[in-house]
Amino acid sequence: MRIITTIPVKFKHWDTVIHISRYANNGNIALSLNDAETQEPIAKATVNTDKMTDEFGVIKDHSENEGMLQALLDAEVVEVVEYKQINRWVTAPVVRFTNELAWEIELMAPAGQGLHNVDKLVRDMGNG
Repeated sequence: MRIITTIPVKFKHWDTVIHISRYANNGNIALSLNDAETQEPIAKATVNTDKMTDEFGVIKDHSENEGMLQALLDAEVVEVVEYKQINRWVTAPVVRFTNELAWEIELMAPAGQGLHNVDKLVRDMGNG
């Protein structure tokens, strides 16, 4: 399933919108930015790592994606939780999806398993 949002993100000189899908191997949330008018792909915003809950993602903010984290912060759709070593050379920001993006991701979850299901959140935090 892919969700094409209307969430605007200014990345470098492009006016983009966020596309949400899942990585095939583990179901993690995958974000990409597409041109707001033509829907042509501009950049992949996330990298796939170990299995994470739908609440979190790892942002590719290096190489050709330098500035991606700031663009998503400016759009108020993520907040940095920590930084994770993803290979020998790269440390990447782990983010929590917020605001409208979190609600769009919620639409992708099976019934009763979304981000805002309190029982699931408690289990995921290890308190239940």
